[in-house]
Amino acid sequence: MRTNYRTLLYSAALCMMAGFSSCSDETDLGGSLQEIQTISSITLDQTVYNADVQNLYMLPNQEIQLGCTVLPEEANDKSVKWTSQNETVATVSADGYLVSKNLGTTVVRVTPGIGFGPSATTPSFTVNVVDHFNYIEGITLKNTDVLATEGLAESASYQVEVEALPATATFKRYKWESLNTEIATVDEKSGLVTGVKAGTATIKVTADDFSASPVSTTFTVKINPVIQIENFEFTNEAKEYLGQLGYGEVYDLKKSVALTPSNATVELISWSSDNASVASVDEDGVLTVHSMLSGSATITASTGELTKTVSVNVAEGRIWYSFENGIGDWSLESGNNSSVVKSDGEKTTIKMGGSEKYRGDFVWIRKGVSQTRITPSVYRYLAMKIDVASPLSAGSNAAGCIKLELWDDSGDKGTIGNNYTGAIKSANNSFEVLDGGSFQTTAPNVIYWDLQSNYDKHTPTDWNQTFTLNCLKFVIADYTATDSYDIYWVRSFKTIDELKAFVESDETNK
Repeated sequence: MRTNYRTLLYSAALCMMAGFSSCSDETDLGGSLQEIQTISSITLDQTVYNADVQNLYMLPNQEIQLGCTVLPEEANDKSVKWTSQNETVATVSADGYLVSKNLGTTVVRVTPGIGFGPSATTPSFTVNVVDHFNYIEGITLKNTDVLATEGLAESASYQVEVEALPATATFKRYKWESLNTEIATVDEKSGLVTGVKAGTATIKVTADDFSASPVSTTFTVKINPVIQIENFEFTNEAKEYLGQLGYGEVYDLKKSVALTPSNATVELISWSSDNASVASVDEDGVLTVHSMLSGSATITASTGELTKTVSVNVAEGRIWYSFENGIGDWSLESGNNSSVVKSDGEKTTIKMGGSEKYRGDFVWIRKGVSQTRITPSVYRYLAMKIDVASPLSAGSNAAGCIKLELWDDSGDKGTIGNNYTGAIKSANNSFEVLDGGSFQTTAPNVIYWDLQSNYDKHTPTDWNQTFTLNCLKFVIADYTATDSYDIYWVRSFKTIDELKAFVESDETNK
């Protein structure tokens, strides 16, 4: 039975009013008590001073009214109370009027009117009172070239990605404006561009950071007229590619079809998958592989009376993960106190934990929590694109190390073993840099491991087998010169030539 603390309080009050009688099961209170609807959750409203969900930045002697959303709507008492942990930094009235005072930090919390409740009803945030704001000095647009060249169809939408310079800017917020709303519109907060009719529009984005002279930039979007599709086919190249997808892969199916006429509007095609657990596809034709093991699905593409299908297959042992928008099914070792700082559409930045020696282990499979298979006889080379500012010394972790831990589930850390050692190096830093160069500290590196090389426990005499993994982990540890790193992708390849071709292509981060 769910305990309702307001009901208990009301019942106690009735007992006290009775005075001469005890509160027992036999007491007749003249009818049944009506259950009181209590607050189940409180959600904080965003303010102009929010740098993110958990942090407000204010100068001394600034004021703002705080707000929140209380659920359920039917709650009998929706009153809340605000408190500040350190009133020398900032004060807040019971009804949420916040005043910043002195430099420092304080935690502001909102609770139900009675002053307590479950965690969902007591959210908090940090107020940082600073002596100045760091303003945005430049705005970088990451994916707008395609809007000017290929364009966008009428009624289609496109999410523009933006990055603030410097990275230390306090408020990384923007205001978006279309200068030609009859051609294209843009969401004023998110930067989502939507086509209206054929033509060319200019979109303006301006820093929203309290600067007296906020920086801005513009870009052009071409809106193409809708041209009906007379026919379409999946290309032979696409069919071949879709026959060997890797777990974690994301693929835009729109580029897999040849249209008649060639300038027809591909957005007119609708997509579906008959096995979304293996590979799903969204309304924009973006396919995502979900199966860790081999599997298949049939993708259906339809427009008007035209319907075509194509088979997609997950290849045994192929890994194909990009980290432009987060770490997906991967995780960080909890004991290292590492965290994801940001994802900018190209890479994910991870803050390592520690003080003098930083650590941020990057984990896919850990002690059987999930399982997948590798096929070293086919997908022999496991590669990673990573950017770390600290130098590495091969065979040593004195200045930082990246170590592959990989073993299967056959006991005693498996047939493969624990640590990959390579032919001549120790377990630490026993990777190869693509093209035989040295590890770079001023640019991203592509490094790889030969999965048929030596391991510290066992090395099978026959790699022509499929291994079910119990662990796949990159130990990233003992860094002294930096507290963060950028990871772009982790992927497996059949040959070094295949890896080189991929890196040299325009699809490196896709």
